[in-house]
Amino acid sequence: MPSRAIDTSYFSILFLVTGLLAVGLLSCELGCEKASFQSSKEIPAGLRDVAPTTLKGKLSRAWGGDNFEFGQKQQLHYFFMIGIDCPESGQPFYKRAHNYLIERCFDREMDIEVLMYDELKREVGHAWVTEADGKRVNLAIDLLSNGFGWYDGNEFEGAEQYREAMESARAKKLGLWSQPNPTPPWEHWKKTQDVIRGKK
Repeated sequence: MPSRAIDTSYFSILFLVTGLLAVGLLSCELGCEKASFQSSKEIPAGLRDVAPTTLKGKLSRAWGGDNFEFGQKQQLHYFFMIGIDCPESGQPFYKRAHNYLIERCFDREMDIEVLMYDELKREVGHAWVTEADGKRVNLAIDLLSNGFGWYDGNEFEGAEQYREAMESARAKKLGLWSQPNPTPPWEHWKKTQDVIRGKK
């Protein structure tokens, strides 16, 4: 009886190992030949170009209205637009800003100007999308003009255009400015952190 129990256990392990190998080979067959994007957090800082630099790619995923991932040279870059701060998750118009960015960039070539990298090696700078008619549109200014964000207060060349785009949308009560007193995302974030830390 003991020998039979050992045999059963042996065959169970053998079956499990064989199954895992089969799954691994199948996964490789399906995915190894395809170009795969790499998480931007896994790309060592030394592999990044020295800022400022320019990149081209297409939108892969939007995390909000002002930050997204885009693919370029088999790498996935995590990018934050400077000059704009869109509503955070849980705020009014968060989804509207998020969806607007996706619709604006879907399957279109993007030009990215990286001005700097943050502490997590994420790119920070300006982004443009090329429309079907060849027109090049600054995404942050476009979002601000339609009332999907606040000018973030950063000073850089051309910052006045960002400020004016926001003020124009506010005057026309577009997007989030249709609300009586919209809460800026940095205030919303601070309140959220205070609640988490038990300060409120």
